[in-house]
Amino acid sequence: MWQKSASITSGSLMSFHPSRFILLVFLACLAVIAAGCSSTQSYFLDPEYASEKTKASVGILLIEKKFFPDVYSHTFGSLRTTEVQTFRQFLESHFSTAAETETWLVPGEAVAGRGDFRSRLFRVDADSFHVMVPENRQALAFPNRTPRFLLILDQFHYRRTLESSSESNYAGHEGSELQLLVFETRYLYWDVVQERVIGYGTARGQKNLVSEDPAVSEYSEVLSEAVTQIARWGPIITP
Repeated sequence: MWQKSASITSGSLMSFHPSRFILLVFLACLAVIAAGCSSTQSYFLDPEYASEKTKASVGILLIEKKFFPDVYSHTFGSLRTTEVQTFRQFLESHFSTAAETETWLVPGEAVAGRGDFRSRLFRVDADSFHVMVPENRQALAFPNRTPRFLLILDQFHYRRTLESSSESNYAGHEGSELQLLVFETRYLYWDVVQERVIGYGTARGQKNLVSEDPAVSEYSEVLSEAVTQIARWGPIITP
C-alpha cells in the first residue's frame, strides 16, 4: 500500500550524511519495486500446497459453452476457427514440458450435461473473475484414468491489440505502435482427492507481431508463455 512520505527541506538534506542519504534512497526504491510487484500478482496458491509442491499427474479440462448449454450468465472462452487447431495441438505438450509431469486432456464429455458445476467468483488483489467449478466428486467423470490434480482453463482466448512503444523514434516525437498477439486465460487447480479449490489466477502470454496474420509458431509461443506461468504457479514441482 502506498503511503505519503514526509517532505524533506534543503536544509534537512544538508544534515544527512551522504552515505546515509544514499542508503535511504536505495531502500525507498526497493519499497517502490516491492509495491509494484505485489500489485501485479495475478495468482493464488494455497500456502499448504505452495510450501510442499509435489510431482503428480495433472488432467486439463477446458470449459466450453457446448458442455454447459443451460448456463447463460457465465462468460466462456472463445477461439476462432484458425486458433482452435493450434490451441489443442500444443496445449498438452506445452504444459507437460513446463511441469515435467504426466499430463493429459480430460474429454469435455466428462462434464457434459452434469449440473454439479457452478460459476464462482475469485479475487486476486484488484482482479476478480468467475470460473466454472465442480461442486463435488459427482461433478466429474474421468473415463479412463483419474489425475491427482485437475487444471481447469476458462475464458481462454487469443486477441490482437496495439500498444504504444516506450521508445521515441527521434527527439520530440513519440514512438510507434506495436501490434501484439495476446493469449489470456483464467485457470483453477482442483485437488481431486480433497475435492477442493487450491489455486487460481490469470495467465497471459504476448508477442510482437511482424505481420497482421500470426503464424502457427506465434500462436504456439504465446500459449507456451501462459501455460508455463500456470505450471509454475501451481502445486507441481517445476524445473
